[in-house]
Amino acid sequence: FTVYKNFTNFDTTICSKDAIQLKSSIPNPDSPYTIIWSPAAGLSNDKVPSPIAKPLHDQQYVATISQKIGGNTCIALDTTNITVLQWFQLFNKDTAMCKGDPVQVRMRADLRYKYKWQPYRGLDDTASVAPLIHADTDITYVVTATYPGCKDSSASFSISIIPIPDTF
Repeated sequence: FTVYKNFTNFDTTICSKDAIQLKSSIPNPDSPYTIIWSPAAGLSNDKVPSPIAKPLHDQQYVATISQKIGGNTCIALDTTNITVLQWFQLFNKDTAMCKGDPVQVRMRADLRYKYKWQPYRGLDDTASVAPLIHADTDITYVVTATYPGCKDSSASFSISIIPIPDTF
């Protein structure tokens, strides 16, 4: 058999839960061929030149293309790298605290997104992934993650201030 030049089709970034159509480069499109994409997980069909891919995480797909040309079997590899942006996960839950006590935001975040907190009151940094909060009244904070071309994602949690008891 003969090994053709290997191709790197394209590298691309997609949003979490999005799909993309892969495309392979058939070296000799006029000759009969077979194609197998690997891994098959997340593909609509691993035996077609342009399957739909819906990977859950960063994934490299390799198409192995076999062709019979002039009595010889020729093999070509076509590689596509997909980077999948991951949504964030906010770990803070609704909480009650004393006035002025600090609350540290805890979240797993993909730093390729831009993060915006609302309202700004009590935050040490409104664009930070994990700002420190000093709440002085009951408040609900909302964080929104944005990336060009992706659907925005938001999460929230509330802080209730425990009133200081009256002294006698």
